[in-house]
Amino acid sequence: MIWLTIKTNPLEKFLGNVMDMENKWVALEMMININSNTRLDLMYGTLRGGIICSNGICRFVPPFDDGFKLSLTSVF
Repeated sequence: MIWLTIKTNPLEKFLGNVMDMENKWVALEMMININSNTRLDLMYGTLRGGIICSNGICRFVPPFDDGFKLSLTSVF
């Protein structure tokens, strides 16, 4: 038998006192422009995942509960 444990991040616990959290994914993201061509993103929270399309390009993003995501984007 496989047991699945789903973590609830502190942001979801806090907002759960104010609103219904069913079918909601909560995250906090900070974005820093390093220069005119480079951006650094740091996200904490829960990511639903699935197919995400941006500027005509689609990709699969795996879901996760209560974690960090670090992205570095450079345009050249």
